[in-house]
Amino acid sequence: MLSLLPARTTWRYGPRSLPVLLLDLGHAVASLLAAARALGMHAVAEFGVPGERLAAPAALPWHDGAVRWPGTAPEFPLAAVHLGGPVDLTGPRRADSGVRPEAEPRSVIAAAQSAHRMVAAALSRLAAPDPPRMAATAPPGAHSWSSATGPAFTAAALLARSSAPWQRIATAAESDWTDVLAAARAHVGARAALLRPRAHPAAARALADRSCGQPVCAAADALLLVFAAPEACIQHTLHTYTTAARAVHAAWLTATEAGRAARPIGCWIDAGAIPHPDNGTPARLVHALALGDG
Repeated sequence: MLSLLPARTTWRYGPRSLPVLLLDLGHAVASLLAAARALGMHAVAEFGVPGERLAAPAALPWHDGAVRWPGTAPEFPLAAVHLGGPVDLTGPRRADSGVRPEAEPRSVIAAAQSAHRMVAAALSRLAAPDPPRMAATAPPGAHSWSSATGPAFTAAALLARSSAPWQRIATAAESDWTDVLAAARAHVGARAALLRPRAHPAAARALADRSCGQPVCAAADALLLVFAAPEACIQHTLHTYTTAARAVHAAWLTATEAGRAARPIGCWIDAGAIPHPDNGTPARLVHALALGDG
């Protein structure tokens, strides 16, 4: 089971933390599936299962929309990864553990400013859907991944993957990134596109202005961009961002396996009108991967 603890992220990203947290979740799950496949194991990941169902098999103390251990910050369970076979998360609920939260530590109380409260409330809504939805077979945004889907990667590539320094990203090389784009499109189709900043300086400047303090991305050899339409509800937001993260993760590993540099960019400001590289129409950017041949 994978849970999110938002306090540190909200300190850095403020109201933009929710997309960053969901992208991190998607990358974490994608890395587990890639590792399982490299080891010859089958794995299945599930998203959108009510957090109470995720917490029950591990006897975790679920209370008031989150897992709450005494004296600690709340955790929001949003995904489960089954190694070797599925686990039934729809059976009877385990009896209440009887554990009740105590006062949260001072560090969490200090972080409970408006952005933190807003993001925590959103995560609670994702982890604890409305009661009528809990009875549904597939809550909005629920989805699953299999380790057999998409490209496979070697254990060496998994161990070598890292966020490359910008010096390796901006090399002025004109390279072919077809394989990297194909890896992303295996998961999101045409939502993934490739932008060459030197060939499209206006689009590159627009991205630099919205990159949360990473304007050097405009000097990258190439940028893999993942777009999405606005979501109908917050549960669909979980699907949008975790799937975008899986696509970028696959592209990242593909670049790593070829000995090339890659660096994910997850935080964007007002990125709802970035021109799509393939057709020039305004589109909503949700994730990106800076690429270089350094």
